[in-house]
Amino acid sequence: MRARSASGAPAILFLCERLPHVVLGTPFLRHRDMMIGLSRLGYQVTVFPLDGSLHDCVSTALDFPPDIELMDDCDLSELADFLRERAGCFDYIWIGGMKTLQRAAPILQQHPQSLPRLGMVADIHASHARETHNRRLVGAVNDRELLFDDLELDIDQVWMTQAVVAGTEAEKADLEVLGLTNVRVLGAPPVPTTLSPGFEERSGILLVLPVFASGDAVHDGLHWFIHDVLSKLDRGLPPEATVLLAGHKAAGVDLSAFARYRRLEAFPEDADLAALYRSRRILVEPARVLTAIPREVLDAAAAGLPAVLSETVCKTLGWENGKDCLSGGFCDPEQFAQAVIGLYTDMDLWNTISRGAQARMEEEASRSNFHDGLREILSIAAGTTPLAASTVTPRAHRLSETASGFAPAPIRLQPRRLTTDSD
Repeated sequence: MRARSASGAPAILFLCERLPHVVLGTPFLRHRDMMIGLSRLGYQVTVFPLDGSLHDCVSTALDFPPDIELMDDCDLSELADFLRERAGCFDYIWIGGMKTLQRAAPILQQHPQSLPRLGMVADIHASHARETHNRRLVGAVNDRELLFDDLELDIDQVWMTQAVVAGTEAEKADLEVLGLTNVRVLGAPPVPTTLSPGFEERSGILLVLPVFASGDAVHDGLHWFIHDVLSKLDRGLPPEATVLLAGHKAAGVDLSAFARYRRLEAFPEDADLAALYRSRRILVEPARVLTAIPREVLDAAAAGLPAVLSETVCKTLGWENGKDCLSGGFCDPEQFAQAVIGLYTDMDLWNTISRGAQARMEEEASRSNFHDGLREILSIAAGTTPLAASTVTPRAHRLSETASGFAPAPIRLQPRRLTTDSD
């Protein structure tokens, strides 16, 4: 640490739930992109996972540059000691994810002397409240007030931070309704496009997002696709148009019940996603309640692999139906099946969507402000960039009957001038 401090480069402590290896996919790829982006900007990044465990040294070396310090053998129980040992070493604290913020907040509050005076950032993209709202939409219940109630509970620890990061403009707008003015949107870094094999050189259907727990957002969409959509594909797809589930599957998730469907391929232990993006004919992502930006869909589009996406994913990405992708609708098995059949069998449609998706990725790469966004967020957190006055009317705050008398002070207050006898 003395050697790192002597370099003069600002240091960032990056807190996350798990070390974001590439194989874990969305949403961990977002945190990995941030770590690497901050490192490339010249910051000294130290990564502390709350659920750390030793990993294969080769995969770690491949997934992370050598100038990022990885505390991969630590966990939440060691965070307090770590903060005490590194007191005064960090200029910024970057908190990756809402769950990380909720879990780490009590320890951070107990050790303020170890933290920088300013410079705390929380990335709260893909909140639990929004996923819960989407699940209610599946049941045809659209209660925006309940969404804001849930979101208020989600962000009850955000007062500790000086900058808040959202993933989409819709997320930012919701947070501003709750009174936050220090929110900035940060999407994915530019994804370079590659030369793409043509329609005839490809075959098969690909599902690629990871499943971490039974019933999670991706598992919900997968279950719906297999039980409600898959049987409808037989009327329009050849038998060789098989479906491959290639995303990461957590050890505790049992997908064996899906194996009886003849159109599904055997689940691979390891999958070369880059090769699959170039060999499969279409990608499908039927997730109905997913709130995270699916990085795998972006990588596939850059490789010329067109996709049928749920309306939820289309809106999250801001993609246009019939141009960047085909929308399978929202909880509409027939529409989703027809979109899959059309994109798989119609070469002209396939070429249109494939070229449109690649053009979209090229356009986003040309105007990407990912690294500038990282700089701006840190500048806001450090107090060097003033916050503009909000133009959004905040939601009326309703105090709980059991609310305590503790009220955190607003961020960046000037010290109160003490009155003396001489005054």
